[in-house]
Amino acid sequence: MGIMAAGNRHRILNCALIPLLFFSSLFHLGAQEKEAPHAERFASPTARAERAEAEASARLRENPNNASALADRGEARLRLGKLDEAVQDFRQAAALDPASADSQANLAYGLWRQRRLPEALAAAQAALARNADQFSAHYYLGLMLLQSGGELEQAIQHLQRALQLNPEGTDVRFDLLTAYRRKGDSVRAGLQLRFLRSILPPNDARLPYIEGLFAADHGRLSTAIDRFRQALAAEPGLTSARQDLGLALVQSERWQEAVDVLGPLAKEYPESHTTAYFHALALQNSQRGAEAEQEARRAIRLAPEAADAYTLLGIILSARGAYTDARGTLETAVRLDPKSFDAQLYLGRARYAVRDLTGASEAFQAALALKPEEVEPRFFLATVLEAAGDTAGALEQYRVLTRARPQDARGFVGLGNLLAKQGRLDEAVPVLRQARELDPQNFEAALALGRGLLRTGQVAQAINLLQEAVHLGPDSADAHYQLGLALRRAGRALEAAGQFAIVDRLNEQYRNQSGGMGPPQEQ
Repeated sequence: MGIMAAGNRHRILNCALIPLLFFSSLFHLGAQEKEAPHAERFASPTARAERAEAEASARLRENPNNASALADRGEARLRLGKLDEAVQDFRQAAALDPASADSQANLAYGLWRQRRLPEALAAAQAALARNADQFSAHYYLGLMLLQSGGELEQAIQHLQRALQLNPEGTDVRFDLLTAYRRKGDSVRAGLQLRFLRSILPPNDARLPYIEGLFAADHGRLSTAIDRFRQALAAEPGLTSARQDLGLALVQSERWQEAVDVLGPLAKEYPESHTTAYFHALALQNSQRGAEAEQEARRAIRLAPEAADAYTLLGIILSARGAYTDARGTLETAVRLDPKSFDAQLYLGRARYAVRDLTGASEAFQAALALKPEEVEPRFFLATVLEAAGDTAGALEQYRVLTRARPQDARGFVGLGNLLAKQGRLDEAVPVLRQARELDPQNFEAALALGRGLLRTGQVAQAINLLQEAVHLGPDSADAHYQLGLALRRAGRALEAAGQFAIVDRLNEQYRNQSGGMGPPQEQ
C-alpha cells in the first residue's frame, strides 16, 4: 500500500485540474467571416496570428483610437503568447469604447489568462452590466467560478444562460456537464452527455474523455483509465485527459505508470502545483525518494500556502529518517490547515520519533478530533501515553480500540503488550491470542504472544510463534532476541547464539536511527 494518506486521496478525480476549454472563437462569436484566401487557409496558426497582428497594427497607425483594431490585435497577441501586450490592447479598447460589452468581455478573458481573477470577474460583470445577454461574459464568468472554486450554483447559472444564448455551443455543454458533475447532479450531467453523443462524431476525443470522468466519479478506475487512453489516442494534445489519466493511475496505485504520465506533464506545465504534487506522490511510492523530495519542494514553491505539499514533504523526510526536518515541515502544514487529518497524524509520528511526547500526544488528539473512527491516531496516542508513563490512559485508549474495532488486531496487540508489561499475564495472553486469530500474518501479534508464552513457561509454543515472528519481520532485533531467549531456555544454546549474533548485527546497523510508531518492544 502506498502513501495515499499523504494528501488529496479524497479529492482525486473530482474534476479536471487543467481547464477543459474548447473555445470555438475567443471573440466576435457568431460573426460571419469572409472566406480566407488560399494562402491564408494553409498558413500555420502562428503565421495567421502574426499576419492579424500586423494588419491590426497598420490600422492603428492610421487611427490610434480604433477600438476595433485594438481588440483584433489583442486577440492576435493572445494567440502568439504575448499576454501582457494583449491585455494592454484590451484595456485601451475598453477605455476608448466604455459602453462596449464586448470590450469588457475581452478584457475579462485576458485578465483571467494573467491569473488576475478578481479583476477578471469584475470585467466580466461589467460586460453583463452593459449587455445582460453577452454570451462571452456569461461563459467566462461561469468558467472562472467553476475553475477557481467559486460559488458553484452561480457558475451553473452563467453557463446555462450562455447555452441558452448559443445552443450550438458544444464547448459550453462540456463545461456545464463538468459543473453538474462537480455538484453531484449525475442526472443533468448525463443528459448533457447523451446530447453531446448525439451531435458529435464518434471519433471526437472529448467523448471518451468525459466518459472516463463519469467512470471515475463512480469508482470504476479501470474503465476511466481505458477511456482516458482512448481520448489521448484520438487527440494526443488533450492535456486535461493526460492530467486525469495520471490522477486515475495514482488513485489506482499504479505508481510507475503514473510517473510515466505525470513526469512529462510536470515538464510541460512547470507552473502547475497540482501536477508537481501528484508527480511527487507517485515518485515516492515508486521508491524514488530523492526525486520525490525535489518535486515536493517544487510544489511548495509553486503554492506556498498549500498544506498538502508540506504534508507530503514531511512524510518523505520521515521516510529517510530526517525527523527533525519532518517535524518542522509538518508543523507548517498544520498551521496552514489545522483540519488536515494527514498533517496532524504524521506530525504526531514525527514528534514521537524525536521523543517530543507531549507534542505527539497533542497532534494525535487533534487527528482523533477530526476522525474519531480512525484506528491509527488512537493506537499511536496510546503508544505515546504508554511511553510517557500514563499507563491508565494508554490502557483506556487500547480498550476503546478493541471495543470500537473488534475485528482489528492492533488494539488487542497494544492492550496485550501493556498488560504483559504490568505482569498481568493471565489477562495478556488471551488478549494476544485473539489478536493472532484476527490477523495471523500480523508480526506484532506473533511477537507479543510468543513473548507472553515464554514468560509463562510455555517454551515450545513460544519458539514456534517467535520463529514465525522472525519470518514475518526478519529485520526486527527484538524478534531475534526473544527467539534467542526461548531457544536458550529450551537448551538449544548453539541456535540461541546464532540469534544473538543477528541481534548484534542489527543493532549495529540501526544504532543511529530513530524508531517509528510501532508498539514499544520489551528487550
